[in-house]
Amino acid sequence: MVVFEFREIELDYCDECLGVWFDDGEVELLIESAGLDPREAKLDLEPAGERTSEAPRPCPLCRKKMEKVTPAGTEGRVILDRCHKAGGIWFDSKEIVEALRSLSEVSGEQKETVRILTEFLNDTLSGEKDRS
Repeated sequence: MVVFEFREIELDYCDECLGVWFDDGEVELLIESAGLDPREAKLDLEPAGERTSEAPRPCPLCRKKMEKVTPAGTEGRVILDRCHKAGGIWFDSKEIVEALRSLSEVSGEQKETVRILTEFLNDTLSGEKDRS
């Protein structure tokens, strides 16, 4: 895992699987740093239940198995891992981009802000090397 800072938020990034760990509250900080109100533009997570056959993932902090959750509005296309003990969320490769696209109650100018943020994160976390 590589730790880097994005908009004053420390993100733990796996350069092998391209996943990223957000500590408790960091998703809200990311949303707020983009100029959105985290009370309005929130990531509503619900239990994934039977929607996934993904193997349980251990929390990078406490090593306990995390629960599978899915952002509302993704119809189960995005399955995240959330740790009840540590409070953080694990996003597999590019899942942060899909999850941010599902933000609830975002309209007008905020949609453009979310688009710019997701485009930046997609480019930053893609793992593709600059070939120039």
